[in-house]
Amino acid sequence: MRNSNYSDKSSAPVSGLLITTQWLEVLFLAFLVVLISGIVGSNGGVIAFGVMGITAGILSYLFSRVALNQVFYQKKFSGNRFFVDEIVAMEVMISNKKPIPVPWIRIQDELPEIFEVENTDITNFIYNSYTKTQVLRHFTSMRWYERIKWDYKLKCTRRGVFKIGPSKIESTEPFGMFGSVINYDTFDEIIVYPKIFSLDELELPPLKPFGESSGGMELIQDFSGPRGLREYIPGDKLSTINWKASAKLQKLHVNLYDPSSAHTIVVAVAVDSLENYWAPGDVDIVENIMSMAASISYHALSNNYTVGLLSNDMQTQESKAFIVSPGRGEYQLTKVLESLANINTLAYAPMSEHLIEISRSFPMGSTITICISYVNDNLLNSIQYLMDRGHLVVVLYLGKGDMPDIGSDVKIYDFREKMNNNEFAIKP
Repeated sequence: MRNSNYSDKSSAPVSGLLITTQWLEVLFLAFLVVLISGIVGSNGGVIAFGVMGITAGILSYLFSRVALNQVFYQKKFSGNRFFVDEIVAMEVMISNKKPIPVPWIRIQDELPEIFEVENTDITNFIYNSYTKTQVLRHFTSMRWYERIKWDYKLKCTRRGVFKIGPSKIESTEPFGMFGSVINYDTFDEIIVYPKIFSLDELELPPLKPFGESSGGMELIQDFSGPRGLREYIPGDKLSTINWKASAKLQKLHVNLYDPSSAHTIVVAVAVDSLENYWAPGDVDIVENIMSMAASISYHALSNNYTVGLLSNDMQTQESKAFIVSPGRGEYQLTKVLESLANINTLAYAPMSEHLIEISRSFPMGSTITICISYVNDNLLNSIQYLMDRGHLVVVLYLGKGDMPDIGSDVKIYDFREKMNNNEFAIKP
């Protein structure tokens, strides 16, 4: 799923001089005045100084114009998709492909702060507190036809989609009078997926939230067609009553359904973690929610379930539907993980409202798995609404404090302590 080949991405450079045209004119006129003064005063020393100044200026200007010609800068990465705590191998390379040396050159590259430098020598990295980025700097000189390479190992410390760049190369000629610059204005994109945990190692209770695909209690059933009838037993859902057969037999009967191997799991990611849904919540809690959503999706897809993903973050405000439509297969997992990487931490509405808004798009009889850190009465009402429509609802609580009381009809699980132990993390 992750591309292990090196990606090579460079941009068309935008070049220019470090000194403005106006300053060039001022310097030229200054030395010209010195030369004329020497000629008028018949002063050989002044004349020589003026000639040397003009000559040095012309040579320096011409050198600065070609200093970065045929100089190529590249960054290579060991892929563009990683999981949290994985290592990105980054190779920085600059080549001088002309028969003229470059006496001084400086390279600058911006990296997001989430990348932790693993190399022992990190003196090339300077943190910019204003932009919250790391500036990677190299100072060197280059002989003709020389190539210089630096290797770095960067640890991904947080989920998200991150851009590396822009890049800038600066150089001066031997006299240090003029300089030139090349700007690379494109970016390299790195996608960092949330951690995935093994649900078996997290000791799920025997009553699994996904039900049983064969044998045992039929927690998940295929509602596309009944397999038969049986008499009504107190506690059966009203939605399973076959009213036509009950009227004919003069006794309440309910439909029987087969367990489904292609049951739909709807993973609901709730980013609202406070009573005021619009307020930013605890970042660590939100990241745990993302990891749990990724773990559930991986587990379900590995067992051939159909999985869909939804969230109440700001990016879903317009569509108000699935972020990832229900589907199966390895490509579905990639879509789910990339969507989880893109989810932000600000909610456009409470999850309780969002579930009601899009409930009509849920496949019949699907299991709604809610990853959440805040439970209130409105959410409980929404859960009851979904259950009345024939859905099985499972709550995975990842908030602070004691477990909330949501009633005996809804399964609720606590993974907080287990998720803090990284030894349970796995990668597809």
